Amino acid sequence: MALTEVGRRLLIKPPAPRTAVADGFTLDDFRIDTSTSTVTCPAGHTTALLSPGGKHHQRKACFTARQCASCPAQVRVHHRQGGRVVTWRLHHQLQEAARQQAADPTWQADHRRWRPAVNGPSPGSSTEAIAACSAAASSKANAGSITGPLPSTSAD
Repeated sequence: MALTEVGRRLLIKPPAPRTAVADGFTLDDFRIDTSTSTVTCPAGHTTALLSPGGKHHQRKACFTARQCASCPAQVRVHHRQGGRVVTWRLHHQLQEAARQQAADPTWQADHRRWRPAVNGPSPGSSTEAIAACSAAASSKANAGSITGPLPSTSAD
């Protein structure tokens, strides 16, 4: 069962999308429609999204040199003469959603609060939160019951 299915919110900072060229487009700039198996580039060219293949079940879309030749956006897509290959991975939608979520100031505040700092715990970090929850749970358990779920931590 996925953590999100039981009401947990992931606070994992997603990696930034990479570009093929400096100041170029990322995979998130392409419209990928898995229901119609098509990919549309930022300039509006559309090509087929191939069936999953390989060890990681990746799907590829190939933009031809002819599609890219006269396109003014080509310099932000690639420097190759033969066109561009876009690779869609199985968890792309989860990563894209995580990047959108990570842009939200509320998520950023929660991330700072619950994720441990690189140089050790800071006020409001996971270590202190676990200790506070444990203390609260102990006092409520002695009073009869605990209501509501404990906050999600990096150990989930």
